[in-house]
Amino acid sequence: MIKPRRWITALLLTSLLLTSCGPVETTPDSMEVQNQINAAVAQTLSALTTSVAAVQLTDTAKPTETKAPTETKEPTIAPTTGLAALPAAATSSGPTKTSQPGACTDRASFVADITIPDGTMVPPGTQFAKTWSIRNAGSCTWTPEYSIVWTGGDMKGPSNNYPLTTANVLPGQTAHVTVTLTAPTNFIKYRSFWKLMNKNKQVFGIMDNTGKEQSIWAEIVVGNTYNFLANMCSATWTSSSGVLPCPGNKNDPRGFVYLNSAPAIEGGVKENDPAIIMVPPNEKDAYLVGQFPPIIVAEGSNLVLHFGCLEGYTKCNFRFRIAYSIEGGAEQELVNQVHGFGEWEYIKINLTQNNKYAMMNKATSFLFYVYPIEGSSDNYAFLFSPIMTTDI
Repeated sequence: MIKPRRWITALLLTSLLLTSCGPVETTPDSMEVQNQINAAVAQTLSALTTSVAAVQLTDTAKPTETKAPTETKEPTIAPTTGLAALPAAATSSGPTKTSQPGACTDRASFVADITIPDGTMVPPGTQFAKTWSIRNAGSCTWTPEYSIVWTGGDMKGPSNNYPLTTANVLPGQTAHVTVTLTAPTNFIKYRSFWKLMNKNKQVFGIMDNTGKEQSIWAEIVVGNTYNFLANMCSATWTSSSGVLPCPGNKNDPRGFVYLNSAPAIEGGVKENDPAIIMVPPNEKDAYLVGQFPPIIVAEGSNLVLHFGCLEGYTKCNFRFRIAYSIEGGAEQELVNQVHGFGEWEYIKINLTQNNKYAMMNKATSFLFYVYPIEGSSDNYAFLFSPIMTTDI
């Protein structure tokens, strides 16, 4: 995918949260809070199974302006699976000439990743749909004769050429463009590069802020185990007081999250492995939640973790929830459990058995909540060894 800046997503979620934040009950009914968050995510995941582009028209007088990436990766990335060097079309050092003097000009700009954000874990051999939103930034009308073509990288699909649109896209309008890809079988990071092609078979890319032309790309990590701890700061962390940094400030009254490399856990256990520490605000109707990027859930995947209170925080008493959102849909619940200081607790959930949760082979975002119980304090909750894996 084209390298979008994560602040775009953060800005969207921040805006949504600041306008929808309200008291959150410490009961299962509080799912309404995150449903509002997931509404924004839904807008960027709705086209996961679409195989051809669906045109989305925008106000041509006020086209969406999104900052394009400032550099292209293709010319310097060596293929990670021993493939040949990238084709010349992927390593363009400048804009492709696509018109004669006096004719219209083909230009494009990146708007957003609709599905499969950079770094999404995909099981080996899994076929998936990658969708981008692209704006027609030139003066030519894009017609159904336009297409999107593979220009390099180490990940391909059943075709190297897909329709760009099924209807005309006027200058200033946007189109959702989809390609089908298959994850390789080796456990490593992969990319696939693509450009646009007009009806005259002339190839053109996305323009960055310097006027340089480059490809858009899809980037995945192939694997069967997702470590939430290792990806802690890939999550969006929020509390009843707003969006939080990661790692957080331990003196932040809004709540905070951080990594403890050797936690002392209730019950007198001293661990050598790290844990995620979640501390919600010390106020009425408070909560803290981390929403992780989508993961494609392979058949046989299990969600495994321990949770509880850090040693010494004897007034720790909270409600712990695990929820999930499939392809940006409404939040659904996996776990809702009250925990008081005493002994840590173990959770193991088979996510695909009998397809009970309907998430098998779908992009699924997991959310971890902590709600302080009224009258409690020092709620230093931990998540120890949280993973999703097929290796159990």
